[in-house]
Amino acid sequence: MWLISQGDKVTQGEIADGDLSLGDARDWATYEFPLPDHLGYDVGREGGSTPINKRTVFIVNDQAIDEFFSKVIELQNFGTIPSE
Repeated sequence: MWLISQGDKVTQGEIADGDLSLGDARDWATYEFPLPDHLGYDVGREGGSTPINKRTVFIVNDQAIDEFFSKVIELQNFGTIPSE
């Protein structure tokens, strides 16, 4: 059983065997889940503030953890995080 919620639209149903492909294994992935209204917050930016209503979670394959953190350190040393 699956459930997809986009605003007021909720879709649910079943995915038949063979209709879903997860693709190749990945070293890491991110997932953004929506925060309840009382946990959302605003971040000050030039020209106003930006509402933050999602939280990002990183899911890392244990065999790639060293590479993941070395790339995080590279980004931190670079000074910015790419938007894509």
